[in-house]
Amino acid sequence: MFASAPALRTFSLQRWLGLPAARARCVGHFLGIAVTLAAAKVLLSTIGVTLFVAEQGAAGLPPFYAAFAAVAILLSFGLSSIIDRVPKVRLAQIVFVGLLMGTAALRVPLALEVPGVSFALLASATAAEIIFDILFWVVVAAYLDGFE
Repeated sequence: MFASAPALRTFSLQRWLGLPAARARCVGHFLGIAVTLAAAKVLLSTIGVTLFVAEQGAAGLPPFYAAFAAVAILLSFGLSSIIDRVPKVRLAQIVFVGLLMGTAALRVPLALEVPGVSFALLASATAAEIIFDILFWVVVAAYLDGFE
């Protein structure tokens, strides 16, 4: 088996972090979600970079990342300016569903081999990573604040 019951009891978020049981369960769930999102981000980024390099060549990456740096700053600024003005969890739900639908919608141009779709996929993967990194931890903080 994976581990014995006494070994599982010795590693307890509740005991390790000194949290109440309900809060430890919440943190455990968020850790599971964080691992899943990290794996999804790595997969999406890897696919985006692979397709981009296959179509544009490796020489296209430095200009893309240099240009996207400006976009990332604007995206982060825009997102951070609205985060405190709307309900955080509702904002995250809307944005996460939008990202999921937008990324899924890129399957159509990929299947049709539309020129430049690799750029769109890489840009959306990079933007999604920034958005997830900001909103996920805002939601975690909002939920954990509710326990106090």
